[in-house]
Amino acid sequence: MADQRREPQASADVVERLTGSPGSRGISSTSRLLRRYAPRHDEAGRALTAAAGDAIADRFVLFREPTWRERPRDEVRAAVEALLDALEAGAVRAAIPDDTSPSGWRAETWVKQGILAAFALGTDVDLPAPPFAFRDRDTLPPRAPAPAGTRVVPGGSAVRRGAHLGKGVVVMPPAYVNVGAFVDEGSMVDSHALVGSCAQIGRKVHLSAAAQVGGVLEPVGALPVVVEDEVFVGGGVGLYEGVVVKRRSASHAAYESRIRKAD
Repeated sequence: MADQRREPQASADVVERLTGSPGSRGISSTSRLLRRYAPRHDEAGRALTAAAGDAIADRFVLFREPTWRERPRDEVRAAVEALLDALEAGAVRAAIPDDTSPSGWRAETWVKQGILAAFALGTDVDLPAPPFAFRDRDTLPPRAPAPAGTRVVPGGSAVRRGAHLGKGVVVMPPAYVNVGAFVDEGSMVDSHALVGSCAQIGRKVHLSAAAQVGGVLEPVGALPVVVEDEVFVGGGVGLYEGVVVKRRSASHAAYESRIRKAD
């Protein structure tokens, strides 16, 4: 079974959006690196290496700088849209594996800065969904239609812009998957479950009814909740504040196995 601790995938259309025009800052080197790595990893069914991931980050270099708020609004908003596209495609993630970390993972602070920019630059708009009515940032609407190869069952569920659902993911109603979350292939998000902002969910995970995987968007350096491959999270369990649940573990109200809190 493949390990969930892998670098983000890049499809050809996402690579094209990220590489952009030759004159853009940091883009030409990104383009060369992606062309170098993507074919090999596509053939093997693997994701980008850490080096290629860093190259993608160069495309969004403005989010590494505290001065992004001083840049032209249109420039930052375009970068936000590209980042949200990349998050949805799984080309970048809010946390990635890092063997030098005690938890085995590290937060990608620049990704979180970009998500915060989406909130800062968004405008509140009405989002009608009869018989209900909602109001939220226009930069972060619910995804519609559901991503190809997934099932979002009718009944009150929502997957927010900038969230990734892998092939074979099933979301049962009502459930919510927030911006920056990553849910890998074959996982189940059961009724009344929450996948919070930037949470990382592995392959073939079962988030049982009413499981709550908390969001960790701020501070940007804080690790999100990570649930690795083939984990069973029992009904009503809450995982918060940078908890890492290791591969092939089980967690329920009376018992927790191999769960680590990030330093």
